[in-house]
Amino acid sequence: MAVYHDMIDHFCHSFMKYHPPKHPGVDPANYELFKDAVIGAYIFQDMMLERTLNLIDKDTTVIVMSDHGFESGDKRILNMPKVQAAPSLEHRQFGMFVACGPNIKENEKIYGLGLIDIGPTILHHYGLPIGRDMDGKVNTDLFKEPGEVTYIDSWDDMPGDFAEIDKKEQTDVLSDAQTMEQLVELGYVERLDEKFEVAIRNTRIDLKHNLARVHLGKKDLAMAKTILLELLEEPKAKDYAPFLMDLISIAIKERDFESALMHLEAVKSSDTEVSYNLDLTEAQIRSEMGRPREALVLIERLLEKDQTGPVWYRYGLLHYELGEFERAIEAFERAIEKESQIPTYHAAMAEVLLQMDQFEEAAEYALTSVELVKFFPKGHLLLGQALEKLGDLENAEIAYEMATKLKPREFHKAEHSLENIKEKRDIDYTLEDKATHKYYENQIVVVSGLPRSGTSMMMQMLDRGGVPILQDELREADISNPKGYYEYEPVKALYKDNSWLDKAQNLGVKIVAPLLRYLDGKYRYKVIFMNRDIHEVIQSQQKMLGKDSEVFPVHLYNQFQRLLKSVTSWQKIEPGVEILYINHRDVIQNPKQVAAQVAKFIGQPLDVASMASVVDPKLYRNKHQDA
Repeated sequence: MAVYHDMIDHFCHSFMKYHPPKHPGVDPANYELFKDAVIGAYIFQDMMLERTLNLIDKDTTVIVMSDHGFESGDKRILNMPKVQAAPSLEHRQFGMFVACGPNIKENEKIYGLGLIDIGPTILHHYGLPIGRDMDGKVNTDLFKEPGEVTYIDSWDDMPGDFAEIDKKEQTDVLSDAQTMEQLVELGYVERLDEKFEVAIRNTRIDLKHNLARVHLGKKDLAMAKTILLELLEEPKAKDYAPFLMDLISIAIKERDFESALMHLEAVKSSDTEVSYNLDLTEAQIRSEMGRPREALVLIERLLEKDQTGPVWYRYGLLHYELGEFERAIEAFERAIEKESQIPTYHAAMAEVLLQMDQFEEAAEYALTSVELVKFFPKGHLLLGQALEKLGDLENAEIAYEMATKLKPREFHKAEHSLENIKEKRDIDYTLEDKATHKYYENQIVVVSGLPRSGTSMMMQMLDRGGVPILQDELREADISNPKGYYEYEPVKALYKDNSWLDKAQNLGVKIVAPLLRYLDGKYRYKVIFMNRDIHEVIQSQQKMLGKDSEVFPVHLYNQFQRLLKSVTSWQKIEPGVEILYINHRDVIQNPKQVAAQVAKFIGQPLDVASMASVVDPKLYRNKHQDA
């Protein structure tokens, strides 16, 4: 039996704005009058629950839960905007869940339970199988004796109607007076008086928008975008801004930044009543475009008037992206101080601490993130990485396995980490070593570095040694690279399209350092990174561009230093990537030794002598005297 108690929801929508602590915008007289209304509602609700518990026997299992919480702090809304489903803006992500019964554990916390897990968990409680088409999972931590979870393909395929309404019966929800009155009272639709047709149209639009959000949640971006674009064509929609904001999130995921900025400008010019944080949205777009400094300016300006958790979180992400770890930690601490129950904040802190080799603290934050939301694959991955660095390989393996199982789609970082740690447990493997010298089937050999650091020379060595090269020869050899560039044109657009990487499997490809972070994590990479004195790199670049090679651009030097630092940070969080750093001068002076080192790293027999033969010291023309 299910009982829906809706009183608390009604009272919170009506009186939470008056709940202590007093909101600055609330009238003092109204505050004194209504400040105890919400607490009173909870007390009365508890009295009804007490009566229910007195009427049942000890063999009954009881679950008390809510599908959402309620904003009770700075995010409370005093003036509700006139948009569809506006009351939902007052909802808080986290609800509550309490259970008791003969097979329910006592006095224990259950971590990470989500709404979509309730159905599968109740089915399992009754000994019934779970549909493989169900999004949620059974939370076995709830039960004293969990038993084995069983599955069927879908309950839709099972005989019986399961108390469903006859599918042939055409029911108009708007003709149900009681249902309609409920929706009116909650503020989700307008009362059907003289505005009957308007209310019907707005409700239809709202339902269509909800459908788009469902597809968005299921990662079906194409279908969600199609529906949202159709909604933009509705001639009399109340507010187009919610559709545009969803389209912005899709455009960011698809790396279509031009569309994201276009939709953002449309929101700015609209007359929406919803107070969207558009500076925060624009900062996210600029960051994803690879312009963190521009995004940082926006966030710093925003912090002068808005110091909420999401703003501090974005501020921390930007400093993390820029390699400014101490400032990132300060920002994440502020975000957690504002909203301590957001798992992504704790995970972000763990990720920065990993970069700073503070592994115990990283493990603590990662553990907190998965305690808040158990089904949080990234949290388990970070916990595994921290435990691995601490030498606790057994528990790290458990964490990686959990991350792999929880991800609805393939989680390549977790899979690669799991493979790596199993190898570590089987062989003597130095924790800091990123090169196993093992050949992986379908691995991609990447030659990288700053432009003019010797990447073309290394590509020539691989080519001569027997590694097939992915190239298109569109760029002809010239005085700067008389033996050819060995480039592949799609590499230049890697930041927005990496779908071609499947063609690079078992081949060698040249990718400049700034683009490394856009590699698809599904593949295994052997990265040969060319290190060359930055003075020589800049001098060679200046000469190639026809500029005065004696003029030293300090800003470029600083930028390259930061870039090289970011590669080190990127390497630490990519378990599918192994990096071998090669000094340019070592190749010139000891080509055979370097060739042998490269061959060993790739894990395949190569013609070392032929590799060494391509090195021409005469082409080493830009030497820094202090190098």
